[in-house]
Amino acid sequence: MLSIKFSLFKNLFFIGLCIFLFNLKGQNTSNKTSSELYHDLQKLNTIGSVLYIAAHPDDENTRLLSYLSKEKKIRTAYLSLTRGDGGQNLIGNQKGALLGMIRTEELVEARKTDGAEQFFSRANDFGYSKTPEETLDIWNKKEVLSDMVWTIRNFKPDVIICRFPTTGEGGHGHHTASALLAMEAFDLAASSTAFPEQLKFVSVWKTKRMYWNTFNFGTVNTTNPNQIQINVGTFNTLLGKSCGEIAAESRSKHRSQGFGTSKQRGESIEYFKYMKGDSAVNDLFEGINTNWNQFENGKLIQSQIEKGLKLFNFTQPEKNIPQLLKIKKLLSNFNKNNHWLELKSKELNQIIANCLGLFIETYHQEYTVVNNQNININTQFVVRNPYQIKLKKLEFLNIKDSSIDFNCKNNVLHQFKNNITIPNRLDYSSPFWLKEKGSNGLLNIQSQKEVNLVNQHQKIPIIYSFEIDGEVLIIESFLKHKYTDPSKGELYRPIEVLPPVVFTNFQKNIFLNQTKEKTIQLTVKAHINNFEGELLFKNNSNVAIEISNNQIKINKKGEEQTFEFKIKVNSQLKFIVLEPYIKTANGDFDLNIQRIDYEHITNLVLLQKTEIHLSMLDVQISKKPIAYIEGAGDDVAKSLVQLGYQLQIISEEQLKNLDLNQFQTIICGVRAYNVHTYLQIYQAKLMKYIENGGNLIVQYNTNSRVGPIQLNIGPFPFSISRERVTNENSPIVFSNPKHPILNQPNTIDSSDFNNWVQERGIYFAEKMSAEYQTILSLNDPNEPLKDGSIIHCVYGKGNFVYTGLSFFRQLPEGVEGALKLFSNMIELKQN
Repeated sequence: MLSIKFSLFKNLFFIGLCIFLFNLKGQNTSNKTSSELYHDLQKLNTIGSVLYIAAHPDDENTRLLSYLSKEKKIRTAYLSLTRGDGGQNLIGNQKGALLGMIRTEELVEARKTDGAEQFFSRANDFGYSKTPEETLDIWNKKEVLSDMVWTIRNFKPDVIICRFPTTGEGGHGHHTASALLAMEAFDLAASSTAFPEQLKFVSVWKTKRMYWNTFNFGTVNTTNPNQIQINVGTFNTLLGKSCGEIAAESRSKHRSQGFGTSKQRGESIEYFKYMKGDSAVNDLFEGINTNWNQFENGKLIQSQIEKGLKLFNFTQPEKNIPQLLKIKKLLSNFNKNNHWLELKSKELNQIIANCLGLFIETYHQEYTVVNNQNININTQFVVRNPYQIKLKKLEFLNIKDSSIDFNCKNNVLHQFKNNITIPNRLDYSSPFWLKEKGSNGLLNIQSQKEVNLVNQHQKIPIIYSFEIDGEVLIIESFLKHKYTDPSKGELYRPIEVLPPVVFTNFQKNIFLNQTKEKTIQLTVKAHINNFEGELLFKNNSNVAIEISNNQIKINKKGEEQTFEFKIKVNSQLKFIVLEPYIKTANGDFDLNIQRIDYEHITNLVLLQKTEIHLSMLDVQISKKPIAYIEGAGDDVAKSLVQLGYQLQIISEEQLKNLDLNQFQTIICGVRAYNVHTYLQIYQAKLMKYIENGGNLIVQYNTNSRVGPIQLNIGPFPFSISRERVTNENSPIVFSNPKHPILNQPNTIDSSDFNNWVQERGIYFAEKMSAEYQTILSLNDPNEPLKDGSIIHCVYGKGNFVYTGLSFFRQLPEGVEGALKLFSNMIELKQN
């Protein structure tokens, strides 16, 4: 058995890896078809690059990306300035940073489908912004502009395409800001006086031209017959799909935003308006040389690739390898300072590997490891097409072992084991942009070199070196966990590097409503055997903690221990932060773990410092039972339970069979009518419930393409608008100050709208029937007052309320004024 010990190179995580044969939870164990290999060889013969720029995940035009990458075979990338943290989530209750992790991974999956690459900046998605001026101020314009210049200098695009214009037709302030910044970055990337500190690592780059990909969205049509027009609806016979079909598959990866898209077939025209640089007449790459002959010695490379295409053997792809090795030898003598050398060498290596029918992987039986842990790993590989090749070397985290010498027999599975030690102080598996707290507008990263990184996991790289006809073939991958699910078959997930112990099932926000005492639970989980430690707290001078036993003793890896303790607040503070930690002989540990597991993306993990936020509240509530119909994912129900309500979550089956009159109030979660078509079936029952004396509260829904509203959701007609108030500090006008919602049982005043987070509200009501009363008026600066944030009507003996206020953000954060206001809606009296 080979034993390899190695040390950590601090910046190794940030080395870009060419990932071979790995597709997250399900590995693509089959090699590419011959037609796909031929397509890849055509792409090897194309030199050219295009950078698409917008603000958010799902802003990108996947039709165009698919066309450029798959049909034109141009190196294509999408720069999303943000990771989408500020949006809403259609598939779960993750918000903020956790949602940003999901949307980042959805972009990764989308790019795997359409063939483009993915980049980001440090800009934080702080929520909807109505002006680019506000956006650039909050983002810190200089820093985000620096990131864009860095991306351009690294990627070296021939053409830049903006999704949105500088003139505001894109609506969102982030959209317009992305175009304004792109215009500046276009020039600055070519200037040696702009961000000169970058030039230690990259060189200046002059992009040839910039265009705006105009659009026809709803009532906004920015296309024009005089603009460049490109048919992106072509059918690729080698891939067996049209660009419209590939684009729909890519677009549909954005599940958290509800962007599942039907496949488009046939002609599809995209339009482009000139912005900067050289202009073109008929094509974006007009006058740009995309052949190898633009370089010295490039003609010979091009001629050999063309020969390989002409003589390509589809039925016996291994017959193509001698010609591919000739191209490889030519590339080895190519200009070492040309950025295309590394890119095209990796493309060629993968083509050769696929012609061999090569499958190789290294995996571990468990998906979690800790620093300094000794583990066994398994490597297996097979060359399925007849060709002589030898595995000569494995490389783990930059430590080479050359004792391996396998002559690979045709179609024989070779297997061997290694014993390795995980390096000490290896970075934990958690998004690098969330290691340190950032500002409202800017993520905090350690180095600008990290800006364009996508991967969220610490990866343990493995490099395989083969010898083939005297040439070295390098395949790069990383250690993974492989397992078999009885219902899904063979699956994979990344290896997670974790602390030896973490807090889990963690509740960050604790409400103490009209009390100074509460019993709290904390659960710790060990990632090693025979773990021992002690549960302690920092900064607890304002809180007395009673715990019968704080000793941690966990025998087996993966097991948990739960502690129950009583806290008693002994100060007049309204907000207190407790910091639990675990003391051990090998140091202190204070991280909690949160996991994200959806089938369409890889498994994700977030490790953050553990803090318990204690909010001392004075919210008047009754003890009458209430019910909650969950929507598209929010924590409002959990917040109401913490507040002291007797709450029951009701399912479709229960809504059908239960006597609803037992509940004082029924609450619909955010987007409930968008995601649950069964609410249309039971709408009459809900209206009868109100008529009999019940209260129905409906939180915001949308009239978008995601589950458009097909009925009146209230007893009387009203419409749902796109109106919103994005400034969380906007002043509130009490337009109906004597209304019960502002007075019973909690008195609401202007101070109750302090400390709101991200926004006031979205998707307000409009065009209301005369039976509705409005309660509040509010607006963003320089806009008219909007009065549809809360509407109320009496129907029979009961009450109906629709609210677009963002309670789904405020209540989980313990915003006392929002909790009081929501409780007043729950406590509306029978009429």
